[in-house]
Amino acid sequence: LMQNPSLRPLVLGTVAEVIAVPPGLEIAFEVALGSALQNVITRREADAQRLIEWLKAVRGGRVTFLPLAGMVPREFSKKAKALLDRPGVLGTGVQLLEFAEEFRPALGSLLGRVVITEDLEAALSLKKVLSWFSKIVSTDGSVVFPSGAMTGGSLNTGVSGLLSRKTEIAGLENDLLIKEKEKQEWEERIRELSKEIRASESSLSLLRQRLLEHQIRLEGLLQKESQ
Repeated sequence: LMQNPSLRPLVLGTVAEVIAVPPGLEIAFEVALGSALQNVITRREADAQRLIEWLKAVRGGRVTFLPLAGMVPREFSKKAKALLDRPGVLGTGVQLLEFAEEFRPALGSLLGRVVITEDLEAALSLKKVLSWFSKIVSTDGSVVFPSGAMTGGSLNTGVSGLLSRKTEIAGLENDLLIKEKEKQEWEERIRELSKEIRASESSLSLLRQRLLEHQIRLEGLLQKESQ
């Protein structure tokens, strides 16, 4: 899609591209969103329809689109949100993420009723009092569903990791900016020191010249006295 110049303006980005996940919550959101991380956000349903027709024409596979104008956020009521104020509960997915407000319809539909907890114990405790949730996900990727089903265990490190890689890249880019700034500061310091050295060398040269002049005068005076 992004390689087609006429279609590129219709794509606002994938879910993974438009969200910023707090450090330490990457696994929780990778599990909570799953393949929805690759869902493509468009502005209108007509844009999504046009992209789907193009995919059919070129046999480009299947993609899930999230047209903002047609999305309905699914979020908890005020009463239900009050139940989230308990130990071990970090908040809903929408509350914890950073994103541009224009993407709220899409992200609210995906994460409005998804709750993130510190651990599985907190998730199970919350399930007993909270209704109408989509899933409760702990920071280690364990999941509790409304039906009572639970998913957990070790994660395959070779699968997904999209948000973790995004966070790692962002960290490396930040480190690069810091190093670049340090480099510029050192270069500026070197330029300042070079100026100081040149000024010192100029002063030293002037002092040597004056010393030579005094020596010549002194020799002249000594010669006159000897005569």
